[in-house]
Amino acid sequence: MSAINEWFGYYNATFEYIRDKYGDRELASYLDELAGRANSDRSAEYRAGGLDAIEKRYAGNFRKDGDPGSVACSREDGALVMRVKCPAFYHAVPVTDPKKHVGPFFCGCCEHLERRILENAGFELRVERSAPGDCVWTVSPRSAGE
Repeated sequence: MSAINEWFGYYNATFEYIRDKYGDRELASYLDELAGRANSDRSAEYRAGGLDAIEKRYAGNFRKDGDPGSVACSREDGALVMRVKCPAFYHAVPVTDPKKHVGPFFCGCCEHLERRILENAGFELRVERSAPGDCVWTVSPRSAGE
């Protein structure tokens, strides 16, 4: 298991602080900046390696941060489909501070950040969430001109 589990609540608190202090627009701008500048190497890796590189990294991280059952991957109609039991919900350290509680807000921030990273690499991300921590990620190449 990854040490990241100790940090999920801190990420949530940071994102909430930015939203509460500066508003939703600035939070989105912050997440876009993380996707663009801080993750440009990851976007380049995905552009070069395609769905195989995306699966390797995301599935590897979900399993490292959680356990082998944290993600199940398949290919459907040219897309990568990942059924996720998010480690931030199922393996995070219990917290007493409400600002560090990982919930739907955290899901939204994660989805925004990862969508931008993948868009920068030429892919589209769709997320269907049945409950916080239970979701299906579908990653597909974007059509030319999108």
